[in-house]
Amino acid sequence: MPKQDCPLCGSPAGFEIDGFGRRKKFDCPKCKYFHMHTATEKSVMELSKNDRKTLSKRSAQCTNDEAFVISTNGNKAIKGVCENCA
Repeated sequence: MPKQDCPLCGSPAGFEIDGFGRRKKFDCPKCKYFHMHTATEKSVMELSKNDRKTLSKRSAQCTNDEAFVISTNGNKAIKGVCENCA
């Protein structure tokens, strides 16, 4: 699995791209498992460090059978929710 800096906390994180290159899945030792649309990643990187830290904490609270899904709406508002992976 290739690695890059986690867009939420900055730790080295594994990632993979699926959904015909539209979804990026991360496996971070601090934030755990989360994913987002590739276009959402740019919006996340534009957030303040505190806002990214909040997303990181919320992602880490998901259970082992959940993934934290980060998305944007038409107004570029970013939200994240834990979703069951089963």
